[in-house]
Amino acid sequence: MTGCLTPKEKIKYRIEKNWNVPEDSKKLINCNNSSDAYNNKGAALGNLNKYQEAINNYNKAIELDPKNFEPYKNKFCPLYNLKRYEEAVETCDKAIKLEPNHHDIQEVIDNRIKALNKIN
Repeated sequence: MTGCLTPKEKIKYRIEKNWNVPEDSKKLINCNNSSDAYNNKGAALGNLNKYQEAINNYNKAIELDPKNFEPYKNKFCPLYNLKRYEEAVETCDKAIKLEPNHHDIQEVIDNRIKALNKIN
């Protein structure tokens, strides 16, 4: 899944993937205490539209491993959905600086532009 999806797009994605969001997300939320686990928890909470809780988990993932690209990339969506566009741009900037050649970098750049357009 790339970028932020509208609620209608989320439903379509979940149907296509045959993903039981509440149940699968609850399983992800009960993970261990690593950066990747908190990143997964953030993703699960974001899918449940619990954006601030998702951000909190991405922040914890970053705290545990500041060089982990994924929580920076993933933190964009809940920030954007909460209309915290400047923070979303800053998060993208950190991800770009951290791993400018990452295979998902174009998504991060596109998200950065999307948030900048909301600011300007």
